[in-house]
Amino acid sequence: MTLIVKPTNSSQGKGIFLTRKIKDIPRDSCHVVQQYKSFPYLLEGKKFDLRLYCLVTQVCPDLQAFLYHDGLGRFATENYSGSTNADNLCMHLTNYAINKDSEKF
Repeated sequence: MTLIVKPTNSSQGKGIFLTRKIKDIPRDSCHVVQQYKSFPYLLEGKKFDLRLYCLVTQVCPDLQAFLYHDGLGRFATENYSGSTNADNLCMHLTNYAINKDSEKF
């Protein structure tokens, strides 16, 4: 099982890493640790995510929410080939701050 480890007090992909060993997770700071999805959805061989913005104005008695008409699609710059290439962040992450430095950006 592969884990993705994200620092709670960071942004732009800083400090994110993949590991298979729990002992690799620092104990001196807070992190979000998730099981890494083994078979992610791909678009033309690349990982992607969609950010959609929603405003919830009411939950009781009925849910009332509004979806903003604009969203954001983010894409990795390297083709996904499994979690074995844990050091290739341009394959695993869709963060602009990480992928902008790739020659395939």
